[in-house]
Amino acid sequence: MSDPAPSATSIIAAGAISGIIARCVTHPMDTVKARMQVQGPVASTALPTALGFVKYSGAFDGFKKILRTEGVFGLYRGFGVVLGTVPFASAAYFGGYESAKSLVPLEHGALAYISYGLLAQSCAGLVYTPMDIVKERLQVQQFLQQGASVSGSTVQPFNYKGTLDAIGSIFRQDGIRGMFRGYWLQNAAWWPWSIIYFCSYESTRKQLAHWISNESVDQLPSHWSALAAAGSAALATTLTNPIDVVKTRYQTMNIKSGSTASSQRNVPLTIARSMLTNEGLRVGAVKILHDFLLYTGDEGNYEVLSRCAKADTGVVYHLL
Repeated sequence: MSDPAPSATSIIAAGAISGIIARCVTHPMDTVKARMQVQGPVASTALPTALGFVKYSGAFDGFKKILRTEGVFGLYRGFGVVLGTVPFASAAYFGGYESAKSLVPLEHGALAYISYGLLAQSCAGLVYTPMDIVKERLQVQQFLQQGASVSGSTVQPFNYKGTLDAIGSIFRQDGIRGMFRGYWLQNAAWWPWSIIYFCSYESTRKQLAHWISNESVDQLPSHWSALAAAGSAALATTLTNPIDVVKTRYQTMNIKSGSTASSQRNVPLTIARSMLTNEGLRVGAVKILHDFLLYTGDEGNYEVLSRCAKADTGVVYHLL
């Protein structure tokens, strides 16, 4: 007999809690990842600063240099907006995931997995896009003050005092459109990521359930689900990282390429051409490790909490 389906409230609560827990641990790595994704244009036009030119040779080097020059706070730049939005983004993500599972049965195979990924990301992207813009600009703004250039266009660094100042400045300069800058570009990165992830995640869980206990996927121990999530996230990140780099640079770099709407729409292509010409395709080991740890914790915590919710919904409420 299968377990009863968790309520919508339980799904939202489980997704919110799992998202907060996972990002508390992985945010320092996310900061290093964001800076390494934008350091190509910085390295090509670095200017002297009070701290000197700072270039990261790798993830560990990035950690050391941030700690030495900015302290622990430097690793958690932008974390305020994460705390305020991740509960809603994770809830939207897992809510979309569970909704897709109820609409498209697992028996449909690849079609079901693709549906899960598309709907989950479409729901979450409405929250993740504004969050990423504010978070990543706060993470990289000091880094970009060293100077950066893309295809001859100078990047004007932002200078926000904090989360609220960043949100207010974006609204004053660009309105609500500014908070959703690169929404479709973000989906262009995360839709294929989600499709690859869910196809791999669900098929891996199915195989693990068969090998370990020959029972249904719903009975698979949570730690095996976390392992399936980690491997699937690493695979999806490896294949989609180049477009994620373009997305990050577009959302964090104030690049002016003409004044018309058409020329502004061409900025992502300009960024992509510049990256391929000057740096080549970047696999992004630090992002792979970040997503590996993030989705291990995120999916693992979600599985545990959602199962608690099936048994006793009050457990989730006590954790809020």
